[in-house]
Amino acid sequence: MWNPPADLRQRWIAEDFQLEHVAMDAFRGGRLDRSGLGLYEGRVDMRAFDTPPSRAAGVLPGNRGGILDFLKRAGGKGWITLQNTRLESVDFTHARLPGLTFHRVTFVDCLFDRGDLDNVKFGACRFEHCSFARAELSVVSLGQIGTPLGRPLPSQFIDCQFANATLGFTFSWGSEFTSCDFSRTRFRDTRWYGSRFVDCTFAGEIKGSEFRSTDDSARVPRRPDMLDGVDLSRTSLVECE
Repeated sequence: MWNPPADLRQRWIAEDFQLEHVAMDAFRGGRLDRSGLGLYEGRVDMRAFDTPPSRAAGVLPGNRGGILDFLKRAGGKGWITLQNTRLESVDFTHARLPGLTFHRVTFVDCLFDRGDLDNVKFGACRFEHCSFARAELSVVSLGQIGTPLGRPLPSQFIDCQFANATLGFTFSWGSEFTSCDFSRTRFRDTRWYGSRFVDCTFAGEIKGSEFRSTDDSARVPRRPDMLDGVDLSRTSLVECE
């Protein structure tokens, strides 16, 4: 359950949501490094950011201008897609980013710790030195199947932290993880098709999950060598394939 500290949420709901408008515009344009949102420990301060934005007590739903336009595609249906950009040194700790799609986005030194990324899709993205510690990653696609032809869009994760994160019904399509830490990560009914783990750390229980060289329709290029330099001695595999 998303429950950020009250002081972090307060800055977003004050002043008629003006700061959220600034963040939305900067987020959409991939300009968070020049957004004027302030810094926290050297990173752009997006802590406890919420999409769709929360309302303060007593504020009724209504026309929120650019925010609602930003959240909806043309025609008012579906979630937004952020694509072909680079986000560097952004702190999304405690942020809620449900249902967003990131396509060909490079993330460097970004924090998603304790964030809610329910149903987020990362297609053909690259992550370097990012952290998802204690984040909620349920129904997340780490390398989605693209449309309309159903081609995989693998993502790359390099030196990323997933310690104590929750991965439930999470899918990975051909993605590669290098020097990533999955210590005490909660794996539940996850699917890893044609994915590769190189020099990664695992510790804890992996339950009800599938690790296959490709998917059932063979859309992902077959990869028999899924593990390279991975020690599973501290990992318990329960009902896995």
